[in-house]
Amino acid sequence: MILNAELRDVVRRLYLQTIEAFKQDGTDFASLEFLSSFSYEFIPHESDPTRTSIVSAAFSAPLKQKIELNIKALYANSSGLTLEGYLCEAVNDFLNYIIPRAAGLAEANEIFDEHYEYFDQSLYGETCLVTTFSLLENVSDNQGRVVLPDPFSLKYLVNPLGGRAETKALRDHAVPGFEIKMRAHPIGHGREIKDCGVFFVLEHSSFLPINKNLIPAAIALGEDIAKKFILATRLVGLSTAFSDYRGYRMTGALSGYQMNIMNFPDDFVKTKTSSELGEYNSLRLRQLLPRLAAMKYDDIFLLDTKLDDILRRSRQTMLGQELTDLKVAIEKLLDCFQILEAILGVEGSEYIALYSAVLLTKSGHSPFPPLSTDPYEIYRFIKRMFGLRNAVVHGRMVELLNPKKQQALPSEVDGFLRMVNHLALLFILNGKLKEAATKLAVGSAAKLEFFDQVSREEMNAIRKPTPTYPSW
Repeated sequence: MILNAELRDVVRRLYLQTIEAFKQDGTDFASLEFLSSFSYEFIPHESDPTRTSIVSAAFSAPLKQKIELNIKALYANSSGLTLEGYLCEAVNDFLNYIIPRAAGLAEANEIFDEHYEYFDQSLYGETCLVTTFSLLENVSDNQGRVVLPDPFSLKYLVNPLGGRAETKALRDHAVPGFEIKMRAHPIGHGREIKDCGVFFVLEHSSFLPINKNLIPAAIALGEDIAKKFILATRLVGLSTAFSDYRGYRMTGALSGYQMNIMNFPDDFVKTKTSSELGEYNSLRLRQLLPRLAAMKYDDIFLLDTKLDDILRRSRQTMLGQELTDLKVAIEKLLDCFQILEAILGVEGSEYIALYSAVLLTKSGHSPFPPLSTDPYEIYRFIKRMFGLRNAVVHGRMVELLNPKKQQALPSEVDGFLRMVNHLALLFILNGKLKEAATKLAVGSAAKLEFFDQVSREEMNAIRKPTPTYPSW
């Protein structure tokens, strides 16, 4: 429902006039040259009939108080303009957003109407549609098998083959990529991405309350969603996925004219190995993401931090690579035990080994090479790992750092890390594992949630296109 039809008519008229002016200039709306040319100044800064009509329609008496409050929230981080000036900036930003996405398409009117309703709601409603996005690296979905639950989505932003975007789908994959290249500027030691040909992007949309905390809330939401998705991807795919560029779109920050995007240098991972997500990963992400989104980040802070430490440990040396690999394995071993203590809620080798063994066995995830499926063998293996951990923390390192006597340690730590990953997944699905593990250890029944088993029919239904959550 449109809350200010008069402003909508003024903006639509300006939109149509702008399209017609481009036509008169012989513009090819499907060309990448046109789509990559934004942004433009469609509204003069000085007073003129266009600007006057926009301001008059927007600040009409019944709606004046509401739009003033909303504009203050949408531009809380800006200064130098009047409320009328910021309103014109928001309209100009909307035109820069909608024209390359709609101009020349058969469904242009529907595209305009759908997105203008979100724009109108942001100016006069109680909530604002915010779409956060994160550029993903070291992870891919080249076969398009990952179907995430609303309001999450994955997409590739790439220029179409043939150099023309003649459909809505092609515009949706090309235009955001041009906007990212225009707005992204690396800070610190961040990487430059203006020459990148393809972006793999996670998007998440939600309606946030319009108040003085709107912009901080949008930034915090984008950070939270990005970190939780990366955590989930690292757990289900044992990948080195990361996201160093993140941003959001909302009224006032929609297009290459004013869109918000910046890099986070501390999240850059130099490892270049990429992990391909498949249906197996997709099913687990569908179950994990809603749980993670509802969790406080503080509850997974240590897990996220230590997994990040683990993937950054690997390093190469010119000489003595065997000793370096052994040192890296020892560092990873310490990280693993910190994770275990946090998700199990216990300390000491007996409890950690016993609880891990019964949980892994109960979940059917016990056969880790070189271990058998015997839970006692798993228990003994973890006890041995704990003994190595004690040798490190208590300074008994001489024998431990002898490559000839610890040839199996790096591979054993890799197996141990897979155990820890699986237990971390159980933690996300069930919360703290101490009580369930205690019941299992004494032979009592314990309710544990595992990943859902999906039939072929259910999988086919998931693959079918469904109505998507509203998004910019």
